[in-house]
Amino acid sequence: MLPFLKKDAFPALGQTGASSLKGSDPKWRKSPKKVFYRLIGVNPKEHGLGGLGGVYVIWHRGVRPRWIHVGASEDLAATLNDLLDDKEIQALEIHGGVYFTWSPIAPEFRDGTVLYLTDILRPLMPEPRPGEEIDPSADPVPVLPPS
Repeated sequence: MLPFLKKDAFPALGQTGASSLKGSDPKWRKSPKKVFYRLIGVNPKEHGLGGLGGVYVIWHRGVRPRWIHVGASEDLAATLNDLLDDKEIQALEIHGGVYFTWSPIAPEFRDGTVLYLTDILRPLMPEPRPGEEIDPSADPVPVLPPS
């Protein structure tokens, strides 16, 4: 479990911790070594992200780890390149590295997944990024966060 996903991280849900969350496991992508990818080290071509849609999560580690953003994309390779060019996100690299994971969630569930994860994770950048259109009236889709 990520160090900042603590047992009491979900008080609004009336849960006692991540292990008791009711939600599906979107199988967040990890490296073959079973660790999450550093944002600066992800090669979109190597992972077949060109044209692949889904939901992604970014965070930084360090002394005070924080979730940075949860978003949805029709093309994760293009989104990854945008994230790599974002000076605000890159400035967070000094906090133990910026990490990235994704799941190829079906289009009809993406907005609800983003809304749910944004609500429970409380990222530093909760608003949709340029080019991201999230329907705020979508029903939240409970999923397990990256861990």
